[in-house]
Parts: sequence; structure tokens; C-alpha cells
Amino acid sequence: MSAGTTRTAALLLALFSACGATAPQRPSRVDTIDRFPAPRSSEMEINERKPVIDEVQFRALIHRVMEPYQKLAALHNAKIVLRIPVDATVSKDCMSATDEDTILRCSWLSDFTNADAGRSRQEENWSIGVGGGLARLPTMTPEGFTLVLCHEIGHLFGGFPFLREGFTGLALPVSVDGQADYFAAQVCLRKIWAQDDNAKNAEGVFYEQMIEPLAVTQCNSVHEAKEERELCYKTVFAGMSFIKTLSGKVDPEVIPSVGTPDMNEVGVTDNYHPSPQCRLDTFLAGALCPTVLHENQNPAAVYYDETRIPGYQLSSPGGEVARSQALAASCHEDFWPEGARPRCWFSPEQTQEGGWMNEL
Repeated sequence: MSAGTTRTAALLLALFSACGATAPQRPSRVDTIDRFPAPRSSEMEINERKPVIDEVQFRALIHRVMEPYQKLAALHNAKIVLRIPVDATVSKDCMSATDEDTILRCSWLSDFTNADAGRSRQEENWSIGVGGGLARLPTMTPEGFTLVLCHEIGHLFGGFPFLREGFTGLALPVSVDGQADYFAAQVCLRKIWAQDDNAKNAEGVFYEQMIEPLAVTQCNSVHEAKEERELCYKTVFAGMSFIKTLSGKVDPEVIPSVGTPDMNEVGVTDNYHPSPQCRLDTFLAGALCPTVLHENQNPAAVYYDETRIPGYQLSSPGGEVARSQALAASCHEDFWPEGARPRCWFSPEQTQEGGWMNEL
């Protein structure tokens, strides 16, 4: 299979139909989808090595992330529904399941090491699917799994830049992977962990001690408040868990590091999953972007208006208005360079043609 074919397959988005007010059945045909790229771990490793996350925590983390965003989806006359992940191998009973409890059980039992998100063409249903095999990978931590869920939420709420219609055939805008990563670290984790004690993990180990010293220095240089610094450390830790899981069985010498940023600069915004190093850079940038979710909370920080998805439902979701909305909701490289969207996937030079984003 060619690299282009592999990339195309990795970006197929499932079209699904709603079953009344309940969760939808598995899609009967595949059109276009976002997908978390599967780690390079075998089923034997999944089953024989002890995972950190059990089914109870799997369910709890999914509910914790989805609940607040369900309320925000309602502002767009939409509902987020859980479904069996696309391409997951499950029983016939699971394939026809419509109640959330069964869908969660079937998802957990699946060895599928992937997650995906999408929108129906009717707009009212947005969906997320998560394979239990992904949560059971030994390198996956609760923090990293929360970041995975926030990444999928980011495809729905992250806004501009969107996947290009010419590549995916999308009828509705879905954020590119780099933007979903940035949203996850800048906004979603900040929202989910807002009321937590973010200094230590469940075992009582300080996050500050579990991340690279350079990351600690960077967090401290941007954030003055103790709570903001601790949230930054925790977000970086989640990013490293995500990246280690994504990298699979890779020589430790090539595992991405905060000290080895991806220096590549794309000419057009990347439509695919960026490199692991670029993704770590993006998580770090999101953590280093001083952001508030409540207006007037901190005039010196970026105010992210959660009631609006930058560029969504505009007649021109790739035009100047969409770009301006996204810029206002993120760190600009002229003012907060350490918190700006990395150039290894994002290109600010974009133009609009045919009602959708086309990049120079």
C-alpha cells in the first residue's frame, strides 16, 4: 500500500444515521473520517501486559470529557453520541447496539487500538468512538487517555483550520489533526481539569518531577500562578504519555523530546497526522498558551469563547472571518511565540476558493 493510500485510509470519516433519540448504529457505509493513528503494539502485548486503565476508569473518563461538551454541542443544535469505533471487530450484537451502556461495554472489550470522531451530514449528531484496546495499552495513562478524548473532541470543537473538501469530501468542517491537538491542550484539558488538584498523579507523584526539566522551565516562564504551572506540567505529562503510546516499540533514542522540536515549516497546513515530534510540540504550545475560558478572568490571557467554534457554520469556513476567529482564540506568534500553533503543521498563509479552504 502506498503512503498516499495509507493516508487516505487513515482519514476516512464514517457517515452514520441517527436512531431516534438514541445513539446511532455503526455506519453502514464509509465516506470520510478522522482517526487516531494506531500504535505499533500487538494484541499479545495488549493482553499480556498489565494495563493502567480498567473498564470502570475507561467509562468514567469518557463520561467526564463528554458531559461538558454535550452542553456546548446543544448550543449548535447538536448532540454527541458514542458509537463503536469504525473498523473495530465486535460481535453482531455489538454492531446493532444503540444503548450507551452496551456501546461502552463493546468498545471496552474490543482490542481495537484506535479512536475516531465525526459529524453526520444532517448536523444534529456528532460522534466519538474509542477502542478499549487503546485504553489498555500499558503505556497509556489516565492523563494520556484524557488527552486522546480531548483530541477527538477537538475535531468537533477546535474549528479552523478544517480538513480540505477537495481531499476528504467532507460536507461539514472537521478540524485538522494539528488543530485538534492544539485545542486538546489549550482548551479541553484546561476545562476538564479546572477543579482538580493538578500537582500530583493518583500515586502521589508530582507531575513536575515526571516531565523534562526544560518543560518545567518553559511552564514557569509563561505561567506565574502556581495552579497554572501545575496544569501546564500535567498537560505536558499527558502529551508525553500520548506520544509514547503512539510511538509504540520505538528505540528510546528516537522518542520525541521537548528539547528537540520539529524545525520543519510546512508551506500548507498539514491535512494528515503530524509527526510524533510535531504533535508533542503542539501539546506543549497549547499548554504554554495562557488561556481563560471566562471573559475578564485575566485580561493578559487569550479569551477562548466556548460558545463559538471558530469558522464553524460560516458560509466560507476557510475564509478571512474563520481565520480571524481562530487567531483571536489562540496565541499569536508575534505576542506569545511559545504558545503559537507550530509551523511544523500550521501555515498561516491560506486563501479561500469555492466556499472551502484551499491552501497556498
